[in-house]
Amino acid sequence: MVSRQLRNSTISRYLGGLSKEAVEGYFPPNTEAAFEEAKALLQTQYGNPFLVADAFRNKLLSWSNISTRDSLGLRRYADFLHQCLTATPTVESLHVLHDERENRKMTTKLPEWLVFLRWTRVVAHTIKQRQHFPTFDEFVHFVTQETNIVRDPISLVQLQKQDFVERPRKGPAGARLLSTGDREAAVGTQKQTVEKGDRDTHRMRKARCCIFCKATHDIKECLNFHSKPTEEKIRVCQQKRFVLRMSEARPPLKGMQKQEAL
Repeated sequence: MVSRQLRNSTISRYLGGLSKEAVEGYFPPNTEAAFEEAKALLQTQYGNPFLVADAFRNKLLSWSNISTRDSLGLRRYADFLHQCLTATPTVESLHVLHDERENRKMTTKLPEWLVFLRWTRVVAHTIKQRQHFPTFDEFVHFVTQETNIVRDPISLVQLQKQDFVERPRKGPAGARLLSTGDREAAVGTQKQTVEKGDRDTHRMRKARCCIFCKATHDIKECLNFHSKPTEEKIRVCQQKRFVLRMSEARPPLKGMQKQEAL
């Protein structure tokens, strides 16, 4: 038989916050009557089945979404689902967890691959066989089983070693397949090449625009320009800061920028 002192110290050890403050005055007398009063007080304030069910459901709703590679987070979620399942027989308000809508809320916490690639198959198979949505017990069993697979020591070591990094590999024709980093670098290089080509095309189109008549040809090919007198040609070139080369031996005009020989 457990002694009163051990019983009181055990209860005091596992209580905290407001619940501990509410009953800590009952322990010093160390009597059976004081223990029964403390237990009744805890049952009244914190043992209401509705409050217990509300606490479980609030924790389920506020649970953070589990990322794709968070196997530890998946283990914690599976363990808490087991706690809810254990409390279901004694807390009638938790029977609502069998409902389809409540199940949808719980599946939003799981990784997407687990829901769309695994759980949807279980739901479809169950509805086809029994014309009924899977129960909360089946959902907890499913999450636990998938967690055990993901948290398998051998699989976990392999995933940590590989770290989801794609390595270069050979294709069927001997061509080298690029990893994720290589593909990103290749896309960046290709983008730079396209942008450079666009700039070059723009410069070529701009260069093909005649500075005299604004037509789509070079000034060297402009018949209107070559039909003008030499004085007018020189005046146009001075305005446009171009050099008119009368002959190979004649130097450019003073102060002119030698951009293009006409």
